[in-house]
Amino acid sequence: MQPPPLTFAGALSSWQFDPVPIALILLLGGWYLLRVRRYRRGGARWPGSRTLWFFLGLLVYALVTLSAIAVYDRVLFSARALQIVGLLMIVPQLFAHGLPLTLARDTASPAGRRIGSTVLHHRLTELITHPIVGLLVLLGLPIALYATGWYAASLTDSVIAELTRFALLAGGFHYFWTRLQRDPVPKPYAQYITTWLTFADIILDAIVPLAMITMPGLVAEEYYTALGRDWGISLRMDQVTGAGLLWFLGDLAGLPFLLLSLQQLRRRDRADTEAIDAELDALEPEQRVAEGRVRPWWEEDESVAEHFGWRR
Repeated sequence: MQPPPLTFAGALSSWQFDPVPIALILLLGGWYLLRVRRYRRGGARWPGSRTLWFFLGLLVYALVTLSAIAVYDRVLFSARALQIVGLLMIVPQLFAHGLPLTLARDTASPAGRRIGSTVLHHRLTELITHPIVGLLVLLGLPIALYATGWYAASLTDSVIAELTRFALLAGGFHYFWTRLQRDPVPKPYAQYITTWLTFADIILDAIVPLAMITMPGLVAEEYYTALGRDWGISLRMDQVTGAGLLWFLGDLAGLPFLLLSLQQLRRRDRADTEAIDAELDALEPEQRVAEGRVRPWWEEDESVAEHFGWRR
């Protein structure tokens, strides 16, 4: 049964009862609060900002799965697009800022820590958390969703719909967790890799929206035509609007992460520079001459020389 025509008042008042998202919200929220309580009982301080980030993620998750966005997500392509970008780009990023893996590690039993460390540092885990894999997952999920029958199946099958939501959340968290690198990761990578990959994502995530805007037909055309919706914008304009939302909101959600990556890169460079300066300041002039360090430090430092291809 279709929901009534969408109005501004209806967009604010339309909510649905969906047991799967509600159960997930209660489980994740309860788990996080219990772990924070255990962490603080150990005498350590858990910043409230992390808890705030995590519960903001739960709030956005509730909005995209229970509010009017979810009520109309099988009727309007644009509503479905809002849900997808929220699950892939916004909710996982907020979760990642809440550092749930750090919380789980620091409140686990000794046996749990050993198991977690074994899984985290396994070669397979290191492989699937490589930066390129994360970027391919983030870009590949929308392509696979819209370019195959997956999208249409998620509209007609509730099990596939729930699995799709989970896949979007997992793919997004994989990307932001491994790129933020504040939670434990199998292998840390240089911060400039994160920065360049974030630039690449902002540029490449225009591929799917542009394809949907310029394609002659419609995604899941048979399904939307069979609905017989006689209110609101046309099917074609609905798809163009949804594609625009995917493009604009996807880039908008990635912008804070890009700024954070640039800030972390700047901090890392400043720390490296201070360490090198401190090392040089600790040497007497005679020692510098004896060690051959009479040239500028940036020509002598091995990491800098290797980066720019200089030879001593």
